[in-house]
Amino acid sequence: MNNLAFIAGLRAAETVKYVRLDMIVQDNNYHEAKGFIEIARRFGFHCVLQRLLNLGSFSEAEYGEKNVVAADHPQHADFLAAMRSLPAYDRLEPGNLIEFTDRGIPAQEATQ
Repeated sequence: MNNLAFIAGLRAAETVKYVRLDMIVQDNNYHEAKGFIEIARRFGFHCVLQRLLNLGSFSEAEYGEKNVVAADHPQHADFLAAMRSLPAYDRLEPGNLIEFTDRGIPAQEATQ
């Protein structure tokens, strides 16, 4: 947090023009997305959420365990609830997770 405050100071002094915090959402952190967004908001940083992609770093089994976005993942329902309850923040970009947020849900479905 001290480092983020330092960077925020650099941004306020216009030494740094743009700061973006990125979170790769997976099984062990999706429940922390709200807090991550709140940290970005506290410092006035942009915030991007992205789903985990397997670019060869994981075996298929490992990726299956981490890929909470998959409909057959045991934590998928909790992931959906977490994504649909993200706090509003004008500097949040839900990236390739938009379809799972309230921004990607048709209005009639979002109210259910």
